[in-house]
Amino acid sequence: MAGKRGKTIRRKEVGDERLLVLLNIIIPGLGSYLAGEKRTGRNQLVLFVMGILGIVVGILLFFLVVPLVFLMIGYILIIISWIWGLVTIIQIISK
Repeated sequence: MAGKRGKTIRRKEVGDERLLVLLNIIIPGLGSYLAGEKRTGRNQLVLFVMGILGIVVGILLFFLVVPLVFLMIGYILIIISWIWGLVTIIQIISK
């Protein structure tokens, strides 16, 4: 598309947007990081990894009462990071 001064505006390819959404669905924060939102993507990745670690600790401590708390916190962190990642990538694409 040509602007008022004859400059061309480069749009992202549709395939790139689909790839970013797919990456954010698989690993929350990765698509946001690759789309240029470095800080947000990094925070989402850290939250996702903390959720995975919570689940792993809960599984390793299976025979104690405490692991249920780790499992619940882990699942909640993963769900929060996944939703946050999807909202972020949708906002990036809609710009």
